[in-house]
Amino acid sequence: SEDYLGLDYPPEMIDACRRRYPKQRFVLGDARHMPEIADGSIALVMFSANGICMVSHEDRLAILREIHRVLRPGGAAVLSTYNQHSRDESAGFQWPEFHFSANPLRLAVRAARFVRSVAVRRANWARLRDHVVRTPEYSMINDVCHDYGVMLYYISLENQRRQLEACGFLPGAEAFDHAGRRMERENDENDYGIVARKPG
Repeated sequence: SEDYLGLDYPPEMIDACRRRYPKQRFVLGDARHMPEIADGSIALVMFSANGICMVSHEDRLAILREIHRVLRPGGAAVLSTYNQHSRDESAGFQWPEFHFSANPLRLAVRAARFVRSVAVRRANWARLRDHVVRTPEYSMINDVCHDYGVMLYYISLENQRRQLEACGFLPGAEAFDHAGRRMERENDENDYGIVARKPG
């Protein structure tokens, strides 16, 4: 594209992107409310790395509505999301991996890291436990990602399609697994990609 726009809310990220890609445009903003972007002015919106899963249910819907607003008729939104049918959604507390070593020094370092990781995970698990939400439509949980330090949004493919349609996108958004294969039905992978299109 000759007309690329990057948007994020940490100023440090915007500064880093501007240094690395000085010919591209980057703006400080919030995907929930993007007044700096005109209605129907964007051909393709990409929200990668499950980033849309790090906000509340209400904020997620606000983001989807804003994406729909800024897209041109016939434009597409590409995003990835955590899967409510995945094993991680119901896995419960997971211990960090520990790799034994015959070298005493290496073993001591690994043991210290293991103990520290367990302590961080247990503290985060306890701190966020009361914020866990599980509904038929979605789950908001603190999974093993970031040592249980953040709340993450999980949704099934069927419910994600319904959510997108309710925000104005065409029915039956295309979905893809990690290998790039089209998903015709639910699976138990941790996440999936989806392409939602605005009516033309």
